[in-house]
Amino acid sequence: MTLQEVLVNSHAALASRTPTPWHEAERLVGLSLGLSREVLIRVPLQKFIPVRARARLQGFLAQRSQGIPLAYLTGESYFYGRSFAVTPHVLIPRPETEVLVDCALECMGTLPYKGHGPITVVDIGTGSGCVAISFFKELARFTPAPKVKLYATDISKQALAIAMRNAKAHRLVRAITFLHGDLVKPLTHKPHLIMANLPYLTQQQMSENPCLRYEPQGALVAGSDGFEVYRNLLQSLYTLGWQQGIHLLLEIDPAQRQLCQQEVQYVFPHAHVDFVPDLHGLTRVARIAL
Repeated sequence: MTLQEVLVNSHAALASRTPTPWHEAERLVGLSLGLSREVLIRVPLQKFIPVRARARLQGFLAQRSQGIPLAYLTGESYFYGRSFAVTPHVLIPRPETEVLVDCALECMGTLPYKGHGPITVVDIGTGSGCVAISFFKELARFTPAPKVKLYATDISKQALAIAMRNAKAHRLVRAITFLHGDLVKPLTHKPHLIMANLPYLTQQQMSENPCLRYEPQGALVAGSDGFEVYRNLLQSLYTLGWQQGIHLLLEIDPAQRQLCQQEVQYVFPHAHVDFVPDLHGLTRVARIAL
């Protein structure tokens, strides 16, 4: 069987499963051959595909037809124009989350920081590390580049292992301090800026989206209203006495806009809250100044 025949058959198998069957067919055929897409597209279409590679491909197609995300099969996903390793221990990065990085970069130019040391930034619930890594990489565009001490925390040791692997791949092992623990518990002093893409779905939303069933539920679901983890974060900041001088950027569900405003101002009555839409025009990030 030739490469052309294999691609056509793979496309047919995927056509009812995904809106991008040609793209996924190329990725899975390449994966079965041990080739990147960039290399695969240079292979002659009439090249014979070995039986072992075709057998591997059938396994990948079967897994994909069961709903296993392409990113978990390839072990790779893209975010902010960069490649990141992913496994079922971490969420697959979404384009909507790139707005969180945009807001953090914008915030760097407006922070009312008057100290002489570095600005302390923390990415809470870092997962694959894509937000923290992208943020630090993009700081290089600033002239002059601000001095930043960047922390990334996660309650999952498996997720932290993936984040550190990605930091190594992007040559940022020394630039980011990874800490294991829940929310702000691993921190020893108050940060200037907090970025967080924490769980914000309800169990009902999870059950209504079967495509999410292979991703870590603990990184998606947050109580009956989807705001439980963020509520815990706000309460933790209050308990620590970190009630002024912090900016928070929280990725939320578009339907949580009013709930978020209420919860923030219940704990911090004088906080300033506004919201930033994603590329689809939906509320995605809550910007909070304490």
